[in-house]
Amino acid sequence: MMESGFVLVDKARGLRSTSCVNTLKKALGRKIKVGHAGTLDSTAEGLLILLFGRMTRTSRYVMALPKTYEVTATLGFETDTLDSEGKVTAESVGGLSVKESDVRRCLFSFLGWICQKPPRISAVRIGGKRAHVLARAGEALSVPERPVYVSSIGLDGFDEKHGTVKFTIACSKGTYVRSVVRDMGRMLETYATVAALKRTAIGPFRISDALSLDALGKDSAGSFRRPKDLAEAFPCYEVPEEMLQTLKSGKAISPGRLLRRHWGICEDSGTVVLAGSGVLSFAKCLKLQEETWFKPETNIYIGEEKDAYP
Repeated sequence: MMESGFVLVDKARGLRSTSCVNTLKKALGRKIKVGHAGTLDSTAEGLLILLFGRMTRTSRYVMALPKTYEVTATLGFETDTLDSEGKVTAESVGGLSVKESDVRRCLFSFLGWICQKPPRISAVRIGGKRAHVLARAGEALSVPERPVYVSSIGLDGFDEKHGTVKFTIACSKGTYVRSVVRDMGRMLETYATVAALKRTAIGPFRISDALSLDALGKDSAGSFRRPKDLAEAFPCYEVPEEMLQTLKSGKAISPGRLLRRHWGICEDSGTVVLAGSGVLSFAKCLKLQEETWFKPETNIYIGEEKDAYP
């Protein structure tokens, strides 16, 4: 069985991400380390990437990949959690007067870089503590705004009678869809909350290729992804044999001496993958003495085969 790699899981609504991790641990055996690359709330469903073996060290790089979500929002009220599981904290008085054209214009305004205030019930740290811990303890807190990027957002459907909005959004790491829905409702001079949320893509990886939890717990080894499959998500360069020792020692390498394999999907993250015989290195782009260099950060050893990255 593969000792290091990752697997795409289709998490069902109502299920905790840790349940998926535990199922994979059971399937692989306790000696193999397992982790996730970004959780999904129990109220959400969709794509979850689980890492195992040495690939658990790549979690932060996977988490940096852009995500795509399918969202259903209900207009007219807002909850403390900004989703349907929370307690109603505000309601519109006297019915809705929102038109489809209003919703389209509103969604369009979220495109590009925006300043977003994360929900009070979130994993954002404030003074070293999670915001949701402070909020549930009844402490007064103000979650600071931060920049996030929305690369696309489009209306999929609007039910004017019931105030239901369906849209798809592709966004950067750190974007809270619940905050997008909250802000959409307020911009429409009403309130809104998330009724359903499904993550359909993480970088180049799609929900259509994911396993259900039941399948994960059975003989699913044939669906596990190899470490080098993750290189598809980032700009990737091949390191020649004579430079492997430089790579393994963590020294900066000039891109002029490398062969570029592909651009990847996350070309603006500042991370590149350097691939050589038996090793994948996640490296940062640096500017040294007016030149660009790649500085290895995390090396993943995947064996000594010559075609580690064919």
